[in-house]
Amino acid sequence: MNTTPKLITKPTELLLFLKHLTSGFDTMTKDEYINLMRDFLGVYEYDKPKDVQTALQSIKTFVNNGFAYLPLDQRPLFFDFID
Repeated sequence: MNTTPKLITKPTELLLFLKHLTSGFDTMTKDEYINLMRDFLGVYEYDKPKDVQTALQSIKTFVNNGFAYLPLDQRPLFFDFID
């Protein structure tokens, strides 16, 4: 994926993001994961989840609660606030 931060604003962008996350999760470092969540979802994480399913569940909750396409200043800062 592009290294320039690009906040996800469309469903098609979300699908590409999820594909990238799923395919690279096991080799992704903690810092890479944290940066990915910040740059593409606008969410700050403290750590990389233990597995991709946990990460996907947090993202699913984020999307299902309607936060994924809001302007950055209206999104929650942490997944912890929405789980």
